[in-house]
Amino acid sequence: MLFTLFRRCLRSKPISFNDYEYHEILTIYDWERCVKKYFTYTNLPWLSKYNALIKDIYELYNDIPFHNQKHVYDVFQLGVCLLVHNRDFLKSLTDTQKFTYCIALLCHDLDHKGQTNAEIKEQGNIHEYDYEYKEDEFYGLDREYVQRQSSYESLSSLCSASSYNERHHITCANRLLRKHKITYDEELFMKLISYTDLVVHNTFMNNKKFEEEEILVLFMKLADIGHIVRKWDIHLDFVTALNRERHIPLDPKLLPEDTLWFNNNFVLPLIEKTKEFNETMYNDMLHYYNINVDKWENIKETVIKTSS
Repeated sequence: MLFTLFRRCLRSKPISFNDYEYHEILTIYDWERCVKKYFTYTNLPWLSKYNALIKDIYELYNDIPFHNQKHVYDVFQLGVCLLVHNRDFLKSLTDTQKFTYCIALLCHDLDHKGQTNAEIKEQGNIHEYDYEYKEDEFYGLDREYVQRQSSYESLSSLCSASSYNERHHITCANRLLRKHKITYDEELFMKLISYTDLVVHNTFMNNKKFEEEEILVLFMKLADIGHIVRKWDIHLDFVTALNRERHIPLDPKLLPEDTLWFNNNFVLPLIEKTKEFNETMYNDMLHYYNINVDKWENIKETVIKTSS
């Protein structure tokens, strides 16, 4: 009874695109608490076996500057926020679709090693990224979970040949979900994560088909790279963290121009696509987007003046 009232109380409060518990995520316990909190907004039941699952997810993120637990929580919170701001769409989804979407948000960068796909290829580290199950890794598990090779045919069709990271994240996540015997839509799961590769960004944007799964992919992509709609200090932390993770970091003087180019070419088109079905949400995100774009423009002008 109390838990039901608690869930109703949570759902009565609006979830903000702009601000959230960014500075509160200091330990695994903070992370788990906040993940559970936002999970309730989807109206899904929290099963006891999810406790061990999210602990494993947390521990499979590496101690690197950007692709870590803080990034994945940022993606999860924004992804749930997008879903909840589209109540009719949320109601139209099955529990399996909602759960698959949530778990894809949490697993989309699982075991990221801090390298881009281009860096992996350039440095010859492809052997560190496995894309198929090894039977001995499943010792003691139900054989049904071991011998489902069809998923790898789907993985090959969904991901580009150079999607080393995305293939690795999907493989690690599928392995983990099967270990915990989690029920989810594997095809949808792979589709959501595979489309986070920016190499296939234009393919998605040019797709005229726009049904349930495409909206979920849109939300997934926007949640992954849309931290420019956050408060300035949060957004700036992520920009500088990503730069530190680069094999060769950019000169800080180049960050304003680089950030503006990236967001104009990748994030803004995603935000604009939301106008087709939710103009109120579009206006909210665009408002926050423009606030931070203006800040970057001002910094860029200052850099130009001091350099001349």
